[in-house]
Amino acid sequence: MDKHPEFLHIRPEMAPQPDTWKPRIERAVAFLSENLATPVSRSRLATVAGLSESRLHDVFKEVMGEAPMAYLNRRRIQQAAFLLARSSQPVADIGDACGFPSPQYFSRFFHNKTGLSPSAFRRQFQ
Repeated sequence: MDKHPEFLHIRPEMAPQPDTWKPRIERAVAFLSENLATPVSRSRLATVAGLSESRLHDVFKEVMGEAPMAYLNRRRIQQAAFLLARSSQPVADIGDACGFPSPQYFSRFFHNKTGLSPSAFRRQFQ
């Protein structure tokens, strides 16, 4: 016999179905895409998605294959790479436009993710 009260049991019909997560994750992805240049907190993102921070992390990772902040950082690096390859903007300005708080941090982070400094990456496209 089960010793836990009935209200502690989640009946299958009460559990959110996977399709109900998709709109929430889509809202989170849209918010991240619109805010590449600005600081994004986990709590703000969770509010946008209508989920707790921990639930957002779990569901986002399940749906997108990576955690929300990893996704944000990957998108920032993609945008920076695009701008480095196709514009003549100064590297520091590109880092700032992609949400990196300082040129040094941007250079270190970009090198860590791509194996090249931003300047070396840009030279490949000149």
